[in-house]
Amino acid sequence: MKTLIQNLPIGLYFRDIKGKILLANVEFSKMTGIPADSICGKNIFDIYSSMYIEDIIREDGLSIKTGNSVNVERVISFPQSEHCYRILKTPMFGQNKEVVGFVVFLSNIDKAKETESSKQSFVATLTHDLKTPTNAQLSTLNMLLKGMFGKLNAEQTQMITLTKDSCQYMSDLIATIMDTYNSDYGEIELKQENFDIEALLEEVCESSRTVAQQNGQTIEIKTYGHEFHITADKLQIKRVIVNLLSNALTYGYPNCPIYIALETSSDGVDIHIENKSKQIPESELKTIFDKFKKTKFAHFNKTGTGLGLYLARQVVKRHNGKIYAKSYENGTCIFGFTLPLTNKNMNENSTKAV
Repeated sequence: MKTLIQNLPIGLYFRDIKGKILLANVEFSKMTGIPADSICGKNIFDIYSSMYIEDIIREDGLSIKTGNSVNVERVISFPQSEHCYRILKTPMFGQNKEVVGFVVFLSNIDKAKETESSKQSFVATLTHDLKTPTNAQLSTLNMLLKGMFGKLNAEQTQMITLTKDSCQYMSDLIATIMDTYNSDYGEIELKQENFDIEALLEEVCESSRTVAQQNGQTIEIKTYGHEFHITADKLQIKRVIVNLLSNALTYGYPNCPIYIALETSSDGVDIHIENKSKQIPESELKTIFDKFKKTKFAHFNKTGTGLGLYLARQVVKRHNGKIYAKSYENGTCIFGFTLPLTNKNMNENSTKAV
């Protein structure tokens, strides 16, 4: 076992609860620049720079309290080098199941971080270079449809409208890819604000009225209270609602009502959108929010990328909420999510038709 530990290609050491190193392998010795025959017995608080001590103590406390491992990424400066490491700290338990020390693994992830940075740069450049001309095309097509360059006949209007729809598809695709990428890499910072979620629902529904009317659909907001205030990123939550409502409008049966229900409990606020559509099998529902999920029901993911519902899940998750989907034999289809609630005023039930 000792030979195996010494030959591991990653840094590894065992330490007691106070930080004293009990055993360390050759790779960790190389990382620190301390000879292998003298590293045992030293205290990790003397090896690591003082700037990391507070983090180490906090992570120790968390692991001791929960009994779970701690997994972090951190740039560490040793006397002879500075690298980015993925660190896994696993507690060791004594006879009475108390934490008596830790096993710590350090893996150099410099190359992975460089690759990640290159990917981010590539995606950002690509989406920017595609977004600019696409938006210019949309602007020009809108001006043509408004007759700013002369009156159009019916056939010209139809062709330009189809071209505009195609450009809008591309614009949505670019935005979805960029937003998903930023979400995955934690670059979307949530802007917390307190707002009325019912008012936001009414705003989204009002903007969707034309599409609903074209399909012979109606949208009804069902509430069980008044002035539902939550603290969240209003723009990101709006995008989740728009995505779910767009799916209901597009893939729900024509001439059928769509209901948006807003309910509260002691845990938070629940928003779900109900419509009539083709039943989605249970096996598909379990993975419908997965990234790049492609099935015969892939149309539920915006612009066919397999990213729309995935992005919605990421946004809800970052708000410490939950997202879900249900589908029944009678054609009832429900997509919804729950969020923590900061303030509520419960009144009589109400239904508002939009």
